[in-house]
Amino acid sequence: MQVNYLKRQAEFKALLEQQGYSAMLVLGHENIRYLSGFSGNAAYALITQNACVLITDYRYHQRAVAETTGFKVVCRDRDNETLGHCINRHLNPNSHVAFDASYVTVAIWQGVADELSGHINSGKRLN
Repeated sequence: MQVNYLKRQAEFKALLEQQGYSAMLVLGHENIRYLSGFSGNAAYALITQNACVLITDYRYHQRAVAETTGFKVVCRDRDNETLGHCINRHLNPNSHVAFDASYVTVAIWQGVADELSGHINSGKRLN
C-alpha cells in the first residue's frame, strides 16, 4: 500500500491554518511517522505553512533522508545547537507555534520558547 504523506502534510497544514497557527512542533515517533514516513525515534518535526522539517542527529540522518517524503531533513549537532535555535532557523517572525501537550513536556517547551523570544507570538496546544 502506497502512503500519501504529502496529502497528510497538506491536511495537517490546513488544520493549523484553520486554528490560527503558522507552525507546530511535533513529537512522538508515531506522529512523526504518520506525517513523514520516518521510522526512527530520535527526531522532532516542525510543520510550517511553507515547509516540513525533520530535526534529528547524526545517528539517524541518513535513515531520515531515505525514509521521509516531503520533509527537509536537518542534522542538529546537539553539543553545539539547542533545539530552540534549530527551530528558530525555520520560523518566520511572529509565528504562532502550536504543540501537542501529550508529547511536549513543560521543560522542553519552556526551553524552546525561551530561545525563540521575538520569533514566536504564542505557544499553544493544538485542539
